[in-house]
Amino acid sequence: MRFGAAIVALALTVAQASAATILTYPEYPGVVALTGTIQIGDADRLRATIEAAGQEVRTLLLINSRGGNAYESVRMAELVLAKGLRTRVARNFGCASGCFVVFAAGRERIVERGCMIGVHAAAAHRDGETTEGRRTTVIVANFLRRLAVSEQVIAKMLATPHDKITWLDDDDLRSMGVTFSPQ
Repeated sequence: MRFGAAIVALALTVAQASAATILTYPEYPGVVALTGTIQIGDADRLRATIEAAGQEVRTLLLINSRGGNAYESVRMAELVLAKGLRTRVARNFGCASGCFVVFAAGRERIVERGCMIGVHAAAAHRDGETTEGRRTTVIVANFLRRLAVSEQVIAKMLATPHDKITWLDDDDLRSMGVTFSPQ
């Protein structure tokens, strides 16, 4: 699948928003793009966008997101899984934290060279690790196991504090069956 400069430019423009932006592009039928911070309600907005597309959406183009709400990310991932969508992170984009959970749910997980994929433990509050944050991390780790994410990657997530990001390398991505696209 080829994505032109127009889709990249538009995604970069909307990536500045504080909440996730979910868009379709008439020139790219079958593609939904997600950028920004994942917040409560975004799974419902993603579902509505897919249904309103009036066509068979096949790919969730990720994604330029540093994550957001862990529970909402899992809800979005469940939708991606149920719809059998492919997930893709485009060149020069990043997908970390809750975005990684959504990416991992893809029927086919595709990365373009030059993108960054990252993981870390969850936090219930931004001011430090909490019991709720640790519980959330365990829930997310178990969900990722259901998605056949490798223990190698899950271990990195578990070992990375909530306020840091561990960027995955090609070996990590291969360990979870990611397809590398040259474009």
